[in-house]
Amino acid sequence: MAMVAARPTAPSALTWLIIVGNPLWAVLSFGLILSDLIQPNALGVASIVAQALVVLTLTALDYGALQGAAADHGERRPSLG
Repeated sequence: MAMVAARPTAPSALTWLIIVGNPLWAVLSFGLILSDLIQPNALGVASIVAQALVVLTLTALDYGALQGAAADHGERRPSLG
């Protein structure tokens, strides 16, 4: 993500990879809590939930920025559907 953010213009394909990959990361994080692979204590569960929520927030910000960039260039706004 940092490499994409550091560029003056982010390639659309990489941006979409981040936008799609982040929610997948969050879902897998929640799945990890529910699985028997780890047995985190309350602080561990809170940490995993917090990072997943931060990742989802970043996804929303990334998507909003992509829509804003498209509008600035007179392009059709990207859609998830």
